[in-house]
This record gives sequence, structure tokens and C-alpha cells, in this order.
Amino acid sequence: MHYSNALASGTSTLQRNYQTAAGTNRLQSYAQTLQRPGSAAQNSNVTFSYDAAGALVKKGDNHLHYGADGRIAKAGEYADAADARAVSYVYNALGQRVLKSDARGAGQPATLQTLYAEDGIGSTVLGQYANQRSANSAAPAGQSDSTEIIYLPTASGPMPIAAEINGRLYAIHTDHLNTPRRLTNQQGQVAWQWLISGFGEVRPTTGDRGYGQTVSGPSYAQAVKFDLRYPGQVFDEETGQVSEAGVR
Repeated sequence: MHYSNALASGTSTLQRNYQTAAGTNRLQSYAQTLQRPGSAAQNSNVTFSYDAAGALVKKGDNHLHYGADGRIAKAGEYADAADARAVSYVYNALGQRVLKSDARGAGQPATLQTLYAEDGIGSTVLGQYANQRSANSAAPAGQSDSTEIIYLPTASGPMPIAAEINGRLYAIHTDHLNTPRRLTNQQGQVAWQWLISGFGEVRPTTGDRGYGQTVSGPSYAQAVKFDLRYPGQVFDEETGQVSEAGVR
């Protein structure tokens, strides 16, 4: 797999070689080389481990622990499922993940609550609410981080068209699947962009990484965290995977 991103300062390239188990499509590992303009190449290797049922239990240095319902209950760098220094997840009866709690750092665990709506097609993320505040938040003093999404009803399902993230307003630009591809701020500047790829594995680009646009196009350096992916999916930074409501 090879990706390139043309920037004003040069072209960034990502080369990733996958290794699968003989006779299956089960991923065993990949080797990756990332080359940014003016920087030395960064090489990394990630291996995957599975349990007897075929569930992924380790990705690189990250361990995944499952509950009785077959869903990921905890993720972290420790193999012991009883170790509290991990990210834990809580689901409701519909299989929607309603709470994420990060206890990997010192002090009070960072929590993220997710609110859903049922629309006849599936589960739609309405908002996410944290118990901590980012340093660059524009929300009123004393207000924790939050993301709230506004949708437009369409024949193919709810289309996300706008978001308020930590007190700032953004327009959401989607593709034909109602998948968010770009966020722009109130000045029309690009704040977040997720390029199209075959399997959705490309990380979104933000102001500090550059965008897939012409040199004369607008630039924007304000950090934005936006975790919606394909309809019904929420990305988890700690695992590099997505949580899909109601899907095991």
C-alpha cells in the first residue's frame, strides 16, 4: 500500500506492507515507512494476535480484552485484564457504546459519554461529552469538551451537516454515503479532512499535517478532533479501530 500527500513544503509518503497468514486473509503484521518533507524516514512494525475464536486480542503494544457479550470491554498496554490502567467501555442493551473511560494517566479518569438516536436505518451519534477541558477550548469558562452534530434527513439516512466542537462551529462536507470528508470553520478554512481510500484506513489530516489541496488553497492550523467516520462509526485513537453501534 502506498499513499502520497502533496504539500507546499514537499510530498509526504506512506509505504505499508501487509503480511497475512497462509491460506487466509487474517492479518498477521505490517511494516510501515513514513517519509515527511525535511524529516528522516520513520519505520515501524505492528503485529497482530488473535484468540481461539478469531477475535483480535493484541495490536502492536495494545491489548484488547472482551466482555461476556463479545464486545471490547477494555484496551491498554497491559496483558492483565484486571489492570485498571486502561481504557474501558460500557454498552447499552442495543449494543451502543455509551461510555468510554480512560484511566491510563494519573488522577481522575478521562471519560467520554456518547449519545445516540435511532433512525430506522441504524444508530446515529448525536453528541459526545467529556469530563475534561482542552487547553484550546473556545467553550464558556468551566465547560468541558463536547461535540454535537446536526443532521439533515435524507433518503439514504441522516447526513451530518454541521458540528459544534468545544465551542467552535464547523460545516461538515460529506460524500455520497453521508460520510464526513471535510470540516470547515466559519471563515471557510479547512480544519479537518479525511481522504477517500479503499478501506478507510487513512488518518484524517489537520492543520499541523497539511491537506490534500493546491498550494494556493486555504490553510488552517487550529487543532480539531473529530471522531465520526462511516455512518454509525466512531474512531478510537487508543486502538486505531472504530466502534460501530450495534455491531459486534
